[in-house]
Amino acid sequence: MFKLKILGSLQYFLGLEVAKSSKGIILAQRKYALSLLEDTGFLGCKPSYLPMDPNLKLNMLSGDFLPYPSMYRRLLGHLMYLTISRPNIVTFTVNKLSQYMQHPRIPHLDDVHRLLQYIKGTPGHGLHFLASNSFNLSTYADADWGGCLDTRRSTSGSCVFLGDALISWK
Repeated sequence: MFKLKILGSLQYFLGLEVAKSSKGIILAQRKYALSLLEDTGFLGCKPSYLPMDPNLKLNMLSGDFLPYPSMYRRLLGHLMYLTISRPNIVTFTVNKLSQYMQHPRIPHLDDVHRLLQYIKGTPGHGLHFLASNSFNLSTYADADWGGCLDTRRSTSGSCVFLGDALISWK
């Protein structure tokens, strides 16, 4: 047997901000996002409203190599942690940019910078779980056959909703 001490309602845990109301619960990482922007010098940048150009086709051969690839890898590590509450950036952008971690090039870093500009415009975005949620299970999937220019492999993604709440994504 052990003792349990209640310290009050959960508000902040491991970088996740939890906001409760009668309408539901919101999980966000606003503080972490703003800290990331400050550390990278993007706190004062012009915001972007798209995480990545949808027509952009990255590959591993275009552009010059980055002189310090560890900076690119560190930024992507921070962005991967931010995706806990931001599935809008994990589903495509961070996944795509992670494919070039071994030998990153300047165009890849430019897209990381654009993603940071997007985060600047949307620092408080997160997951919303409504209190008046229905129990309808919906699944959506998308595929880009042969979409990778380097390997000609297909790219696919999916998301699962329980009512209006996103519960799983890939």
